[in-house]
Amino acid sequence: MMKNRRSKSLKDSTPNPDSRDMKTTANDNFINISFKYFKDTDKSPAQSISTWSNEDRILDMMLALKYITSENITKVQSTEKLSLYKKFPPKDKNDFSCPDGLQEDLNWGTIQNIGGQKSRIAGFLKGTTFYLVYLDRDHRFWITKPRNT
Repeated sequence: MMKNRRSKSLKDSTPNPDSRDMKTTANDNFINISFKYFKDTDKSPAQSISTWSNEDRILDMMLALKYITSENITKVQSTEKLSLYKKFPPKDKNDFSCPDGLQEDLNWGTIQNIGGQKSRIAGFLKGTTFYLVYLDRDHRFWITKPRNT
């Protein structure tokens, strides 16, 4: 006769409600961030990560990216932290150029209000991934007129 090696009995097979995977719905799309097409340059009008670091903007950038990736896309857009323009801005509203290898008809937009109203990150949304392309400290991507003028 074989001796039972278990010292304790098997646990109850009833699922623990605290360990269930969270179910998401179509409205719970979360954004991923990619640096795949990022232009780390100080060629005007863009800035590099080093420049933003020297100007103490990195913490604000990280907090914005954390928010963008931790809330569903509907909420992020409703708080105006992410604005999507559906295409690259026309030359009269933009000091940037569309990088080689990227199309103007991508869903271009900006992550806004990074440590203030001017600073933003320009890029595009494809699926649920926002591809960071340019750091824009001076709001030169999709230039708008000041509201109170």
